[in-house]
Amino acid sequence: SISTLWTRAELRKKYTNKHYKAILMNKYIFAKVFSEDFGRRFYLSSVITRENFESLCGESGKVVYKPLNKGQGRGVLILKAATPGEREETFARIKSMPEGMVEEWICQHPDIDRLYAGAVSIVRFYSVCAPAGTYLFSPVLSTAASMD
Repeated sequence: SISTLWTRAELRKKYTNKHYKAILMNKYIFAKVFSEDFGRRFYLSSVITRENFESLCGESGKVVYKPLNKGQGRGVLILKAATPGEREETFARIKSMPEGMVEEWICQHPDIDRLYAGAVSIVRFYSVCAPAGTYLFSPVLSTAASMD
């Protein structure tokens, strides 16, 4: 079978409990609810402090900005933060942008990195809970083709 963005959207619309839709449709709420599984630290751009920002920069010398109201990689920016000057410029830029999430840069496995090193690829697993049990189906690997 083929799983497309449309078929997955239709499945979510039809089978997702209404109490969970808000979680799935908001990057920040999703990240907070699943913070233990999320795999990276993050802050809302409107409340990030200089100290929080510095902690996200880490050894990578970059952070990721994601607008809250877009999806599929649209509006995502990888921002330089290696030098004190870059950090100052990037922090000011983040504070001047629309509400979004600022995340630490994470490294993916080298084999997955070969697909497209410019973005982190993700695997989503869709599941269905029914009286007969819980079923995992439709694992989807999403990767970027460019950062346009």
